[in-house]
Amino acid sequence: MHAVKVIGIPSITDEVKPLDVSSIAKQLSLESVKVIHRGRGPVDLLIGIDHAQLHTGETVQSGQLVVRKTPIGWVVFGGSSTKMDGVNKVCQVLYATPIDMSAFWKTEAMGVEVKPCVCDADKISQVEREESEVIRNSCQKVGKQWLIPYPWKKNPNQFPDNRAIAEKRLEATERRLQKNTEHAVAYKKQMEEICQIKFARKLSEEEMKSYGGPVLFCFVLF
Repeated sequence: MHAVKVIGIPSITDEVKPLDVSSIAKQLSLESVKVIHRGRGPVDLLIGIDHAQLHTGETVQSGQLVVRKTPIGWVVFGGSSTKMDGVNKVCQVLYATPIDMSAFWKTEAMGVEVKPCVCDADKISQVEREESEVIRNSCQKVGKQWLIPYPWKKNPNQFPDNRAIAEKRLEATERRLQKNTEHAVAYKKQMEEICQIKFARKLSEEEMKSYGGPVLFCFVLF
């Protein structure tokens, strides 16, 4: 009996195809001993090199075929360079801990982060009361989501042209993600989720050309 550490995944490889192993047994001079068994169907367990002791044992080689008597039974390695029937596609599996993107998003939110209100209700200013009233009276439920307008302090039509600044921020974000593949994958997944819940969407060329209202650029990578 051997104990191994396992990681559960939906599928390890394509299903194993049936294969006649009589010629392999004959080539390895093992036809008199029923030691080679070729199953078919899904692979239940893939034992990696982290359990190297289960891959050791007496070895016999014939041409490009190698058979080894391991602690868990005989194992055949190799194959014919001219005949590749029955080859299965193997999926690469990577086990990784969840990526903590909290610091990354905190940096991205500098200047626009909403801090929790710790003030008493009777200490808020008149402006804050008016803003709260605007939000409370103008929020609408659209499907399963709430649509809440921004209480602008200034007229949005007076926004400065921030395209150049936004593009610089975009380039800086791209450089950071190029240096960290894991963060790039997590960032992409976050953007896809934002689109899936319809929090954001890509504008068409017609929409951008016909729009004449105020604009404030905030570029993201997709």
